[in-house]
Amino acid sequence: MAPRPRRDVIRHPLVIACAALTLLLCGLVLLLVSPKPSVPAQEPPTAQTIQAARDAIQQIEEPLSASGRGSEVRLDNRMLHGVTALASHIGGARTDARVSAGVLTVNASFPLAAGWWLNTSAMASGKHRGFPDLKLRAGRIPLPQVAGKWAAELGRRIAQAKGVRLPPLNEMVTELSVEQEELVAAIRLPNRGGIFDALIAAGGTGTNNRLVSEIYCHLAASQRAQPVTQLPLLVRRAFSGAPRLQAEAYNRAAFVALAFYVVGKRAYPLAPSTVQGIRSCGRATFSILLHGRADLAKHWTFSAALQAVLGNNPATAFGEWKELADSLPSGSGFSFIDLAADRSGLRIARLGVDQRSANVTARRLAAATEEDLLPVQLLRAEEGLAEAAFVHRFGTIEAKNYKAAVAWIDRELSHSQLEAIR
Repeated sequence: MAPRPRRDVIRHPLVIACAALTLLLCGLVLLLVSPKPSVPAQEPPTAQTIQAARDAIQQIEEPLSASGRGSEVRLDNRMLHGVTALASHIGGARTDARVSAGVLTVNASFPLAAGWWLNTSAMASGKHRGFPDLKLRAGRIPLPQVAGKWAAELGRRIAQAKGVRLPPLNEMVTELSVEQEELVAAIRLPNRGGIFDALIAAGGTGTNNRLVSEIYCHLAASQRAQPVTQLPLLVRRAFSGAPRLQAEAYNRAAFVALAFYVVGKRAYPLAPSTVQGIRSCGRATFSILLHGRADLAKHWTFSAALQAVLGNNPATAFGEWKELADSLPSGSGFSFIDLAADRSGLRIARLGVDQRSANVTARRLAAATEEDLLPVQLLRAEEGLAEAAFVHRFGTIEAKNYKAAVAWIDRELSHSQLEAIR
């Protein structure tokens, strides 16, 4: 009988192969990740940051040119910084973009576990017909130029899957030129603001479109039969039909339907696939009020819907950005009363879409009072602050004085009956 091969002889090459593969993977990981981010932490957004981002957005939202080549967008470094600073504020990643000497560079640092970071970069220069070719790098590894288009196409398909119509990449970006100190592009969108509809839809939790339509149309029919102007009464109608099973899905749809009804078109990106289905139901021409103010009703409902769809960080940030923008000369001033309405909507919606508290929240919203939605003592908060006054009093939205003012709002909100279910 032939002798059997010894086990240690068989294991030896397997051990070597496993060790080599492990070393190879470790080396690849070390090439990809870093203990430090390449993008430094951004300063908190200011009114000027938001204005710069608005200037960029306004160009993209302009109607298409008569030639059909698309809206011309010219982004300088001030605008690029504004857009990337706001993106960094609401996301975990740090981003930065700038044009220098005819080269566009976009850097992003993504936090990983145990304090490690994935640093990426994309570069473009010259003139391009259609979506540009990009020089990409992940960590220390250069990627093929086609990877940039793959990533952009994936984002477009995700947005389409959530109901947002976007044309193919080369039809959406018809031309792009990186000049000495600015980026110039021709952009075609299916409708005004379509790209921002896509960003919101792609980043949010999907709503039940059928439920949104049903609740919205129920509100519209109730208003025709028995009109009301007080937001608590409208909230009661929206939540009176909440089921005991899967209440969180119903509540999410109800918050969106309320925003559609009270705010109107500004809220449509939260569930764009629903818009066509609600048009036939109509909408009241008179304003819905909270403590006698239409703006507070809009702040509460829109913030609640943002929280329900996008989650806490983006929803909180949008409210603060709105107030910072209002502190500029064209606005009505930074209002802590508006901010209180925002935070009330955020906090209640957070409870409403949490499986553990969804049922109780729906039942209490079905009997909501004005005091439940916004305690009257918060109407004493400051408002009408111009940018210089806000900076002098509070600094930034990350400063100690500002956080103390927000903490007072939250303490007052915590006395609400709706908050007592925490």
